[in-house]
Amino acid sequence: MSDKDLLKSAYISLHENLASKQAVFERIAEIAVNNHITGCKNEIINGLFQRENQSTTGFLDGFAIPHVISETVNHASVFILKNEEGIDWESLDGQETIFFIALLIPEKSQSHHLKLLSAIARLLMDEEIRQKLLQATDKEEISNLLTPAVCNR
Repeated sequence: MSDKDLLKSAYISLHENLASKQAVFERIAEIAVNNHITGCKNEIINGLFQRENQSTTGFLDGFAIPHVISETVNHASVFILKNEEGIDWESLDGQETIFFIALLIPEKSQSHHLKLLSAIARLLMDEEIRQKLLQATDKEEISNLLTPAVCNR
């Protein structure tokens, strides 16, 4: 599996109307199942909640990076959800979250996880990039902004 397969257009969903962490995690799992990344929706949802219960994955300015490592994940993947309304995510800056960059990592690729998470977090430290992602109106814009971080770790 090459890095270009980490983030595909089918893994990006804009204009979501989700109201809770539960709904976000269910939607991530649904997209993963529909794209044959996993066959076990509940395992993904539960894993995302377990990670979130350790400490928030809420970042800055409306971003969160939920992630899970699971033996049910076929290959490392990055999923993007952009919500219409903010969701309370207990973010570091106290702001509601609207932009979710979810990482699903197979257990056999745990080292991949930290590199990918670190690359995305570094990218999100750039305020200009955060603003461009929030203002993006189509999947291609989002993919063009994130692909360098995802594929050039």
